[in-house]
Amino acid sequence: MTDPSNSIYGKELSFTEIVAYKIIFVKLEAVTENWGIIILKMTEKSELGKTGEDFACDFLVGKGYKIIERNFRKPWGELDIVAMASDKTLVFIEVKTMREPFAAVQGLRPEDQMTAAKLKKFKKAASLYAGHNQNLVSDKKGWRLDVVAIAKTGPNFSLNHYENIYPRTYA
Repeated sequence: MTDPSNSIYGKELSFTEIVAYKIIFVKLEAVTENWGIIILKMTEKSELGKTGEDFACDFLVGKGYKIIERNFRKPWGELDIVAMASDKTLVFIEVKTMREPFAAVQGLRPEDQMTAAKLKKFKKAASLYAGHNQNLVSDKKGWRLDVVAIAKTGPNFSLNHYENIYPRTYA
């Protein structure tokens, strides 16, 4: 009989496959595991992040931005939102969301999560994206990096939009 913890849908997994599945699902939480059938749900943190990104997109669209991509991921980095501002500037937006009670207790604001290391990775990912998508970069406007910081208190959100957090880059 197959060990249920080493199989999915009755197919026995090799050690390498088990390790790969554990790496892939490291940010997900197993809700139920019954004879190899795993029901997964987003963790509370990832749900909050997705909710924050949805709210940020609605805000940006309301300001006249056109959303080009969301959650762009490559081995060299990730971008929460890629958008075109109404002035035709290509904008890369990092969204930082926190629950207000946690932020207040820790003395942190969502934007405080944007460390120097994260900024460096963000700039690198944006630069590579812009380099591969030159058709989106205006010769006159170039591209910029923004941060949208969102604090969630119960059902309410407060939002700060920081434009051009790094010196503007031209193609």
